[in-house]
Amino acid sequence: MSIQKNRFDLEDRTTLFSAAIVRFVKIIPRNIVNTPMIKQLIRSGTSICANYCEANDAESKNDFIHKLCISKKEARETQH
Repeated sequence: MSIQKNRFDLEDRTTLFSAAIVRFVKIIPRNIVNTPMIKQLIRSGTSICANYCEANDAESKNDFIHKLCISKKEARETQH
C-alpha cells in the first residue's frame, strides 16, 4: 500500500479521529456544565466515520452525496 493512499484514506482517518475523540473525553474532568457537551462531542465526533462508511455503501450517487453531506455536517458540528 502506498503512502499516498494511506494519506487520503478517509475511512482510516475518520476511524482514528473517532478513537482520538474517545481518548480525549476520557481525560476531561466532568461537571454539570460540560457533561452534556462531552456527550454531544462523542456523538458527533464518532458519527463522522459511521456516516462516511454508510456513504461508501450507498445505493446510488444521490444516496452517496446525501450520506457524505451528513458526515460533513457532523464534522462541522464536532469542530464547533
